[in-house]
Amino acid sequence: MKHTLLHPIVVEKKTPSTGEIDREELKPAGHVVTLRRPKAKDLKAFDRHDDAAIAAIIDLIVSCTDLTSIEAENLDADDF
Repeated sequence: MKHTLLHPIVVEKKTPSTGEIDREELKPAGHVVTLRRPKAKDLKAFDRHDDAAIAAIIDLIVSCTDLTSIEAENLDADDF
C-alpha cells in the first residue's frame, strides 16, 4: 500500500544562542510512503504505551512504513 504525503515532514529546531528557528524538511509533500499491513507483533505497541494511544500509533507507523521515528513524530495531522 502507498500513501502520498499531503504536507512535507518538517522538523523545527530553535538555536539556543540566537533563538532563531531553523526548519529542516525531512520529506517533501508528494513523497510516497510505503506501508504494509500490521502484524500481531506490531500491535504490541499498544501494550507498551498503556493509555498513550498516539505514542502507540506512532510506533505502529514506524514499524509498518519506511519512515523513521523522527519522521513519524513530525507527520502533519492530515498525513497522520
